[in-house]
Amino acid sequence: MPSFDTWLAGERPTAAKLNKNLRDAGNFLKAAPFGWGYRNAAMTLPDATWTDVAFDAEKADTDSMFSTSTGFTIVTPGWYTLRAGVRFPNNSAGYRGCRLRVNNVDADVVYSPPATGFSCTVRADADAYCNAGDTVTFGVYSNGAGSLSLLVAQPHYTFLRARWMSA
Repeated sequence: MPSFDTWLAGERPTAAKLNKNLRDAGNFLKAAPFGWGYRNAAMTLPDATWTDVAFDAEKADTDSMFSTSTGFTIVTPGWYTLRAGVRFPNNSAGYRGCRLRVNNVDADVVYSPPATGFSCTVRADADAYCNAGDTVTFGVYSNGAGSLSLLVAQPHYTFLRARWMSA
């Protein structure tokens, strides 16, 4: 993330200062940190157990945040909009849930009744300040339906996104 210089009265601009203060800041904002990972391979949930999703595909990652083991590891500190979602198959028993976590602390937890006759989508979102090295994970939950397989293979079915907003 670029930092701006304080200019002194009468100071002459140089190429280095103009590049640092204008070009570099503009380039950062054009490609601000953004990551979008999703689950491509089948995943079966045990009944009544929170399970972290291991994401195995990425749609975008401008800041090398994506990890198949943790979800995202933040590189650039700042405020992030975090969003995740899961699509459960048709099953009318029990209830479903999802949770976004930053460093294993809940940022948002959402529960939903199941859908009858069609799939059920549950999404969580939060704004959170993240430091470099913080991890963002996504967990899913199903209760009362026995072992349940998630709907996957589309970037918007079972996914995790992180978008940098400000310092």
